Amino acid sequence: MARMNEPLVSVVMPVYNGALYIQQSMVSILKQTYTNFEFIIVDDGSTDHTLSIIKANNDTRIHFVQLHFNNGIVNALNTGIKLAKGKYIARMDADDIALPERLAKQVDFLEKHEEVGLLGTQYKAIGARSRKFPLIHNDLVWYMFNACPFIHASVMIRKSVLDKHNLSYDKQFEYAEDLALWVKLSNVTQIANLPEVALKYRVHEATHFQTKNISIQHNHTIKLQLIEQYLKGLNSEQQNELAGILNQVKVHEYSLDYFQHIIQLLDLVIKNGNANFIPTANRCLWFHAASAPALFFGCKKQLRVLTWLHINKKQYLWLFIKSIIKP
Repeated sequence: MARMNEPLVSVVMPVYNGALYIQQSMVSILKQTYTNFEFIIVDDGSTDHTLSIIKANNDTRIHFVQLHFNNGIVNALNTGIKLAKGKYIARMDADDIALPERLAKQVDFLEKHEEVGLLGTQYKAIGARSRKFPLIHNDLVWYMFNACPFIHASVMIRKSVLDKHNLSYDKQFEYAEDLALWVKLSNVTQIANLPEVALKYRVHEATHFQTKNISIQHNHTIKLQLIEQYLKGLNSEQQNELAGILNQVKVHEYSLDYFQHIIQLLDLVIKNGNANFIPTANRCLWFHAASAPALFFGCKKQLRVLTWLHINKKQYLWLFIKSIIKP
């Protein structure tokens, strides 16, 4: 239970030069059907008119923090979390839109499932294709080998778990700070996603492109940590190669030898007794096949003997069409 006169939820929103969308994002939180929250907005040294927009919203639940220098999202997030009074930390970004019952649904779930310390939701993408994320702990952990299974702005975190294990966002993983924290949390608490869409997530291709190389490096390190923790039977060189293959980066100079090597390494992992890795291997192989479909069909002999391979007829048809269309 929340202490007397204190909010149950602390919504933490970092912002840097977010004038274009922040009003819409703020309103989506202030008009939530669940009302027992504080809204901590941390301005990370904005130079546009973000500040005036925030101050124009006259709501006593808003706790505004102005940082005078831009130090990055990790510093802003940790600043907000340190100030949080709530039992739960709800993340929100200054360009996304929370659906009206988002907080209510997450609070209801976490109050009923004390074993869960991290809870996300499904989402609808603005400007890109949406994906559907797994719901339960084991599926989410294995999904992290391929990609992040949470939209950062959708999550709600049990603050007691952060405090007990002295966890926070890590500056050395900036631009992949969310996945780095989810991996740490998955080691000390159950993680989950709601099946319902509760957030409209805005995708900015230009921003993602600017930080892509840094994110790739960080994600490689994170995937290597997962491999070392969960997979057996691989030496350090194979672990490093697998982290690169799992990193979901399109290789501009795919070759038949490299594609065959991907198949051999994924197959080796499963033959070493890592049966839980099978969905991960299929997602990984599909990503590379979709990037180089002609090479996928060039490995027919190898693919025929993979008892774990699962690519349905629609996927095969799509790959075939892509393989015969000249770029």
